[in-house]
Amino acid sequence: MDNLLKKFISCIIGFLLLTLPSCNLKFTPKIQPIAKNGILDLRNWDFHQNGLIQLKGEWEFYWEKFYLETDFQRENIQKNYFINIPSTWNGMKVGNTILKGDGFATIHLKVLLNKSVSPETILSVRTNLQMTACEIYANGIKLPGSGIVGKSPAEHKPDTLPTVGFVITPKDHILSIILHISNFNHRKGGVFHPIYLGTAYDIFELMKKKDADIFLMGILFIIIFYHIGLFVIRQKDLTPLLFALFCLDIFLRTASTDDKLITIIFPGIPYKIYAAIEYITFFLSAPLGIHFLHKIFPKEIHFKIVKVFYIISFGFCLFPLTTPINIYSHTVNIYLVIFIFSIVIGFVFNILAIIRNRDYSHILFFGFLSVIVTSVNDILNTTEVLNTGYIAHYGLAVMVFSQSIVLSIKFSRAFSEVEILSEELHKNKITLENKVEQRTEELKKAKEKAEKANQLKDKFISLISHDLKSPIIGVCNLLDIVTENRFQNKEDKTKAIEYIKDSKSILMDSLRMLENLLNINRLQTGKYKLIYKQTNIYQLVNVVFSKIFGQSNTKNISLINNVTKEFCLIVDSDLFEQVILNLVSNAIKFSRQDGSVTISYFEDSENHTIVVQDNGVGIDERDIPNLFSTEIKTSRIGTSGEKGTGLGLPFCKDIIETHNGKIEVKSKIDEGSSFYIKIPKTNFIVLMAEDNQDSADKIKNILQSEKILVIHSQNGEDAIYSLFNILPNLIVTDMNMPIMNGMEFIQELKKNPEWSIIPIIAMSLDLEKNDLNPDKLYQLGVNEFIKKPISKEELLKSVFIYLKDIKKGTQ
Repeated sequence: MDNLLKKFISCIIGFLLLTLPSCNLKFTPKIQPIAKNGILDLRNWDFHQNGLIQLKGEWEFYWEKFYLETDFQRENIQKNYFINIPSTWNGMKVGNTILKGDGFATIHLKVLLNKSVSPETILSVRTNLQMTACEIYANGIKLPGSGIVGKSPAEHKPDTLPTVGFVITPKDHILSIILHISNFNHRKGGVFHPIYLGTAYDIFELMKKKDADIFLMGILFIIIFYHIGLFVIRQKDLTPLLFALFCLDIFLRTASTDDKLITIIFPGIPYKIYAAIEYITFFLSAPLGIHFLHKIFPKEIHFKIVKVFYIISFGFCLFPLTTPINIYSHTVNIYLVIFIFSIVIGFVFNILAIIRNRDYSHILFFGFLSVIVTSVNDILNTTEVLNTGYIAHYGLAVMVFSQSIVLSIKFSRAFSEVEILSEELHKNKITLENKVEQRTEELKKAKEKAEKANQLKDKFISLISHDLKSPIIGVCNLLDIVTENRFQNKEDKTKAIEYIKDSKSILMDSLRMLENLLNINRLQTGKYKLIYKQTNIYQLVNVVFSKIFGQSNTKNISLINNVTKEFCLIVDSDLFEQVILNLVSNAIKFSRQDGSVTISYFEDSENHTIVVQDNGVGIDERDIPNLFSTEIKTSRIGTSGEKGTGLGLPFCKDIIETHNGKIEVKSKIDEGSSFYIKIPKTNFIVLMAEDNQDSADKIKNILQSEKILVIHSQNGEDAIYSLFNILPNLIVTDMNMPIMNGMEFIQELKKNPEWSIIPIIAMSLDLEKNDLNPDKLYQLGVNEFIKKPISKEELLKSVFIYLKDIKKGTQ
């Protein structure tokens, strides 16, 4: 992104170097004279050295009079009132009347020229905006004006085009400039912009500003059609269409303001039409800009904000469509507050997007910054704090250019992905036969593997059948003795009782073996639902010791708990208790009289490790590799003749692996054995609701590689059940699940205050299946949406947006 930003800034600098020469205004550091009492003294002003001058200051003002040069020469007209140019006459007091916008007047200025100006020198007068019709006279000669002035609305025809007129320097070096202004349309009347006087050359240089505007409009025109083309290609994405409309809005506003370039495009266009376009485009600029930003940063700008701006703007647009300009022109000051607020909102959310490291946020921020800086520059020029010229249109062009670059990059990436996919498809087509052969070979190997598994299953069933056969035969023999009443004496009865006790013990062992078999099968088939919760291991070990006290007491075995009292793990406490119980029971079984069994704990950078250690008879090294296998029987007789099923350790292994851990053993003959339970350390807990096992395994592997504990639920209902036991740092949910789908799951989450604050990442291959889209998900309360199939980079980027600020801790 940094390299992209550097390239973008280079493009902007090149763009400015191309456009700035077209606005080659001649500014002068010399202080310009100001007119006083209707006279502007320019006898010390050299046009060739100092350039143009603005005819600012006090002009003579004659309300509801149209005086000509001959009137000033013949009559003794009193100078009773003066108006500061540029300004409006609204609020002026003439006699007992406070003027409003409607009316007409003569504005007169006498200019005393420098004697060094040759009488043959052609001077030029440039006006820009007068409301709303103007006639201009210089020494009695009528210059080009704008509209038709009149003393009533019937005589008056509005227009506000800029004007340029030329006059030869008079011999007496006194220039009399008269303006006839009439207004019956706008809320304000008068001269809005400065009037320039200078040589014809300097005036033409000033007018080159129009070339810059035409250049910008040409760029906008190309951008509009380019992005309309992008929308036609991919109509599901409204972003390029919105941007094209935004550029069209700026295009029309640029054409209808200042130099009124729209009159060049559409000659003879009525004033009321381009005036309405000027206001409507201003009203629509805020919602279109905010809507475009919403499409780029949907998680930062809620669509409700966009709706509010559209409603307000459409309300303001009704005024130019239904009322005359002298009414709707009053709305601009009100809407200006809303417009500034929209810029602030866009700027703030752009900064928020930068903080959250969203794509393209730095480029768009540069565009926003350019608009703000250039707008402040223009305001300071208007208030005469600076004299650097007006450059806001360049800032606007930079913003449009930056947004255009963003869309171009997005579509370029999209097309690149299409090209990559097409190339991959072509490769797949070429190698299809090879893949068929590979699949055939894989099926062959899978068949061999299945046959081998069936053989192992048959061997396993045979092993179990053999172990069950003996206790069943023994019970049958005992029943024969009891039913045939073979008890001859008291000694026979005592033996019978012993037989019954032995048979009971054998049957209990068989039941334990069957129970272990069922549990192993449930874990391996995923039918056993793990219930994770914060479990104090020290207390769990004490519970195990209390349950097995009778077995240890028979051999006088010491049970030692060296686990730290505060040590906790997030595990299924029932299953984990079974692991500890099996390991301690085995340790007692193979310990000698007066031996000891110790449970301790230590940790390293990767794992929490629990050690179950005894000082018993130990295990032969040749048997250790098969200890956790259900296929090979490794059960041995204990030191006091205790029997086992051989399934306890495989069951322990399955439980620990279900918790993403592993179990290891170290042993020496006659010295004892140590079993190590290793559970990986985790930084965060993620609850995942996903019914597709392949997708769930992929996500689980990705997150566990980052030391994230993943609690998997098959649907929303199972996930809700898990939340009653433990609160995760983040929830990842598929939207299309059976029993309780993603939308129903999220709705349930939001009902619980404790759950509702947990960040949610939604996933889906096809949102349309549930009549959803990303906007609806964000409104529902989803923080992030990822489209399947999921990539590792995208998943980790989304996950760590919400986990990076959570204080890291171990279980």
